[in-house]
Amino acid sequence: MANTKGKRRRFGAVRKLPSNRFQARYQGPDGLLRSAPERFPSQTDADRWLLRKEAEILDGRWENPDDKIFFGVYADRPR
Repeated sequence: MANTKGKRRRFGAVRKLPSNRFQARYQGPDGLLRSAPERFPSQTDADRWLLRKEAEILDGRWENPDDKIFFGVYADRPR
């Protein structure tokens, strides 16, 4: 569906699904298009999720969701 509101989002994309829920997607720092692990009941919820992902990327806190990490390594990480 084309953008009919005349606004372009500067980070990520949100689309309405046939189920009336919303899907959020963004391009990660690795260049791959990534979808949120869940679907959102409102566009506002999807927008907020994208804002958090963008902040993680900008702050250097983003972790690749496809990377495997062993529990021992995870448990030993400093908090």
